[in-house]
Amino acid sequence: MATVVEYVLHTAAFDPYERSERKPNMRPKLLMLAVSVVVAGVAGAGLAAGSDDDHSNKIARMLAGGGAVLGVFPGEQSAAGGAAIVENSNTDFVFYSLENGPFDIATMRSYKEAMHRAVGGASAAANWPLILRVPPVGDALDAARDHVRQGVEAGVSAIVFPHVTTAEEAAAAVAALHDATAGNVWPANPDGDYVNMLIVEDKAGVANALEIAATPGLSVMFAGPGDLRRAYDGDMEAVEEAIQTILAACRAEQVACGVTAGVDDIGRRLRQGFRAIIVTESAALENGKRFIAQSAEREEATRRELAMPNPIPALDSVWMEELTWIEVRDEMAAGKKIIIVSTGGLEQNGPYVATGKHNYELTGLCEGIARALGDALCSSIIKLVPEGSHDPPSGHMRYPGTISVREETFEMMLEDVASSLKAHGFENIIFIGASGGNQDGMRVVADRLNEAWGAGSESRIHFIPELYAVDDMIEYMTNDLGIEEGNEGFHDFFWLTAMQSTVSPESVRYEQRVEAGKASINGVSIADLEWTQDIGRKLIQFRVDKTVKAIRAAIAGS
Repeated sequence: MATVVEYVLHTAAFDPYERSERKPNMRPKLLMLAVSVVVAGVAGAGLAAGSDDDHSNKIARMLAGGGAVLGVFPGEQSAAGGAAIVENSNTDFVFYSLENGPFDIATMRSYKEAMHRAVGGASAAANWPLILRVPPVGDALDAARDHVRQGVEAGVSAIVFPHVTTAEEAAAAVAALHDATAGNVWPANPDGDYVNMLIVEDKAGVANALEIAATPGLSVMFAGPGDLRRAYDGDMEAVEEAIQTILAACRAEQVACGVTAGVDDIGRRLRQGFRAIIVTESAALENGKRFIAQSAEREEATRRELAMPNPIPALDSVWMEELTWIEVRDEMAAGKKIIIVSTGGLEQNGPYVATGKHNYELTGLCEGIARALGDALCSSIIKLVPEGSHDPPSGHMRYPGTISVREETFEMMLEDVASSLKAHGFENIIFIGASGGNQDGMRVVADRLNEAWGAGSESRIHFIPELYAVDDMIEYMTNDLGIEEGNEGFHDFFWLTAMQSTVSPESVRYEQRVEAGKASINGVSIADLEWTQDIGRKLIQFRVDKTVKAIRAAIAGS
């Protein structure tokens, strides 16, 4: 009797899916099949009713169109049951099981023929495709191949393989249906009419979920709540965690994901991204179809809105938060695919300067950088950053007015912001920061996301440390502008005050300081506001020029 591993090795020589385009799988034990596929719908990407293509299999047609399919259990597995099941017009498929007991394919044929008679023939019965759950593959590969062959000959539309626990079992199951149908399986064959389905319902399968989902040629991967409940001894939190692990694996590998659901949770499962659902009661079918229809209506309304022209003249701004979504869309369509994410902070800055000093500083710098680049916008400034520990307070946190976030919070914020911008289609995401405590987090997140997104991603993050490196700017101020400042012991600097005054003189308390006779810092007077602002603009321009050069070099280098 052939084993699973032997069969996988055997089938590798045939390379049955040589037309495929899916990215190569990096897991060696799955590379044995040498399969690549494009899956036509990311799990959860859409809930449309399906596309008008040439798939005779309703399940393949709807999944290929990005939609969701809802099925039912067969009821009584007899001719009478087959005649009765078609009374529900909401059903997209019927889930017939021969997993346990005798493999009674003859009774299943009777069931299917009764379905046909009840609806007026095989062509009409295509709206109720029958899918067959066979016994687990395990090591009984010859038996599994025979079960698949019998199911295909009996006219089923899909084969379901339960209790899949390893990538090898998954690969063998997929190959078995491929061989039985001469390669007529979607999505490995984009025009294929048969569908394979694997159920993960054991702890071992959950542990290997990502490897199983990566099986080339896989159509659908189900989470099996019933057997998972038994596997986890009724611990429903653990069961739900396992279900979400399986869903995450499907998302990662762009495979349609399935689950069972009832009246109370079918909407939630569809929202989560499950696209093949077996309902446990007829009312759940109605709820599910209603949810899908409403989602399709909302999607269509959104598509129309996204295409609407701007009804008013656009604002001239580089700040995304000041623009309408239509203005952002049009700016991107005009070529602005660079987005600058700047990080500032709320920290103590001596007796004269507002705690948001770096945020004011970045207001001038980001605007200058974006306009100098010409094809860039500025995202909102991230104003809350690591500033020291909370208990006991350290660093700037020893001073009232400072707000500090944990490093992991800061990094998660950066990840979410960058992922949002990637989703909208920005191609180059720029990280700049005006505070020293921000630098490592930006570098770490840029490296982590670039690796996760992969070299083929259309979006790339560039961390630009040159903005924060100010020694050459201070040298320029000293040598070229003739200004040399000392140190009065405060966390405050003339060069920052000068730049900040161009954005907000109030934030450096200009009028109050003049009135109190305190209009200087580190030995340099700011009493002449026009002169101070002129110096500030020159320093901003110096940093803008340096940062723009670094950004252009980073983009060119990537």
